[in-house]
Amino acid sequence: MAEVYLLKYMRKIFSAGLIILPVVAVIIFFSPEAMAFTVTPGRVEVTIPAGESYEGSFNVANPDSSAVEIKVSAEDWSSAKDVGKTAAGETPFLAWLEISPKVLKLGPSETGIINYKATLPKETKGELSAMIYFGTGPAPMGGSVSVVSRVGNALYVIAKGTEIVKGELIDIIISKTNPLKADVAVKNAGNVHVRPKGKLLIQKRGKKPVELSLNDAGFPVLPGQTYIFEAWSKKKISPGLYSCQLNMKFGEESFDKKFEFIVDAKGKASIKEEKGKAK
Repeated sequence: MAEVYLLKYMRKIFSAGLIILPVVAVIIFFSPEAMAFTVTPGRVEVTIPAGESYEGSFNVANPDSSAVEIKVSAEDWSSAKDVGKTAAGETPFLAWLEISPKVLKLGPSETGIINYKATLPKETKGELSAMIYFGTGPAPMGGSVSVVSRVGNALYVIAKGTEIVKGELIDIIISKTNPLKADVAVKNAGNVHVRPKGKLLIQKRGKKPVELSLNDAGFPVLPGQTYIFEAWSKKKISPGLYSCQLNMKFGEESFDKKFEFIVDAKGKASIKEEKGKAK
């Protein structure tokens, strides 16, 4: 599945140094009549020595009964330039990434190939990454509907032997109790993206524990970014004293934390006492 970030939120999110859970889909439609197309693979992750290149391709299919013109652009998410700072912005090309063709015309039920070549400069440490966008333009003048379809596919090229995987647990908040919702914020302090996974175990004395999964979908945390994972239960929790235990894997690191919180009669949760710390 493609990793797609809605463009209108991207610059706001990056400038704040914060990534909230992204919207993921194969195609972004701005009209019920928008034509569909698919691009595979949805994500590319490769590791090569710095100074070398990697060549690959995307397969584009138009299952629709109408012809489509697809334009390709890319947005640089590279950690090797400025960790934690705003990406360079969307552009038809990047210095380290060649794409050809940048415009692909497909007839009804036709397929095509878009090739790319990613080159890591010799001084690269960590990774170079980009979101490659495939989009159709507005409907021709005189058409009844202005249609735009778009898909974004992530590309990560890691410089072999230079990877630093390091994370920080920023905070855990019980933000809702009806139903139960926990927010876990983690920061990527390394130079390559990481897909952390974990769980929260919440228990009221004398009751069965509630287990909440974190990041089952495997969303990435980019270098220098803070990501807030949301975990929801299906039911509300009643007033009382609860224990909470976090276990999360961040690459080879582990975040383990225990604390207690109290839910009052109005359903507000507050931390009672910390029993451990992240490590």
